[in-house]
Amino acid sequence: MNIVSLFRTGFIWMLLSGTCLATEITQAYLRSFEVEDFQRLTEFFTGEEVAGDRLILRTDPEERAGMYVVATLDSSVSSLPSGSTAELQVLFENTREITTLAFPFPASRPQSKHLLVGITGSTWEDEAKVIAWRLQLKDAAGTVLAEHKSFLWEMPK
Repeated sequence: MNIVSLFRTGFIWMLLSGTCLATEITQAYLRSFEVEDFQRLTEFFTGEEVAGDRLILRTDPEERAGMYVVATLDSSVSSLPSGSTAELQVLFENTREITTLAFPFPASRPQSKHLLVGITGSTWEDEAKVIAWRLQLKDAAGTVLAEHKSFLWEMPK
């Protein structure tokens, strides 16, 4: 077996095993949402929230109103490895300390590139103003798969 065929075999194995999968957050921004922003017509008939073509993660799953990082990936959220998490680090105006929030991805995920990571419920105390933020997608081992941050995240503390 020559070196070229050995390299080709190794490359194909890496592709099939998923170790070469690269994910990128192509766009992310901060947005405030109210309860009404998530209500769809089908909810009036079924009584259940319909996320549609996006994955919504919240600090308090029962509370919808809050501040969200709206992210678009270059690939589907369902293509992320099992056990993946979204980690959101936030600098609030009222505390001036970095708060780290972890959001495990559910086993069943939509075939969508859209991800909403929300600070809701008691975590979003008195509608605290977010000064800076960083969103990281991590695999089960904690390896960062993708990252996006606000401009102010890089500013000196």
